[in-house]
Amino acid sequence: KMELNELQNKLIIGYQNGEVEIFVLDNKKASSVYFFHYHSFPIFNVRFREKDSLIITQSSESSKMIRLKGVGSPVSLEMKRPLTATSDGLKLISADECIIMIWDSKSGEKLRDLLGHNTPIEFCELASNNRHLASFSTDGLMNIWDMNRGKLLLSGVKMAEHITCAR
Repeated sequence: KMELNELQNKLIIGYQNGEVEIFVLDNKKASSVYFFHYHSFPIFNVRFREKDSLIITQSSESSKMIRLKGVGSPVSLEMKRPLTATSDGLKLISADECIIMIWDSKSGEKLRDLLGHNTPIEFCELASNNRHLASFSTDGLMNIWDMNRGKLLLSGVKMAEHITCAR
């Protein structure tokens, strides 16, 4: 299995063996420009932000934020799973065990931690307005956060079944 993501003239492919390849599409021709192996597990999601050459790759083990800097090897920042981004791409959200972390996507610096789960977080999802974040943990509980204030709005909502996705 592989994930494809096309934005303008770029094509990013995530492979089952954890490798990522970036192509430039030009006049019905695809030229490979970067090839790297930062994951040990299959890639299930890739994202690309043209304006600052930021690539986000996700596997079951972790998420990576990779910034391409001119010619040469990409610079990588590892972030634990799950990961999502605000619709403007300015903030990235990841989790490590029970802690949600908010990152500045340009600098790669952590802005804040959100604490409120007692078991590992499986994934997070942002509302379309980027204001509210839903986080889901392995004990079947959901928390709702105010992203602007970093405050927990709703805590420990029990889900009827094991959650695998939300929108």
